[in-house]
Amino acid sequence: MYQEDRDSITNLSLSYDVEQFRKRMAPVLKKYPSYDTMFTLERWLRSYDNDIEEATKRMTRALQNLYALDAYRNYDSAESLNDFLHTINRAADYLPG
Repeated sequence: MYQEDRDSITNLSLSYDVEQFRKRMAPVLKKYPSYDTMFTLERWLRSYDNDIEEATKRMTRALQNLYALDAYRNYDSAESLNDFLHTINRAADYLPG
C-alpha cells in the first residue's frame, strides 16, 4: 500500500471520529460555538488517542470550568486575557507571566 493511500485512509477514519465526537458534543458545542471547529475537535480527540468517550468527558469538564470562571469569551489579545485573569485572582500579580 502506498503512503498516500495509508494517509487517506487515516484521514477518513479521523474525519469519521471527529463527526461522531461532534454529534456527541452537540449540546455543549451549541453553548460554546467557537469550539466547534475541525481543528479543536481533532485536537481533543488526538489528545485522548481517539477515545471519543474520554475526550467527551474531558472537553465537557474543561468547558464547564471555563464557564464557571467566566473565561469562555473570546479574547482579542493575550493582554486582555491577562487583565481578566488578574480580576479573578488577587495573587496573579505575584505569579510569573
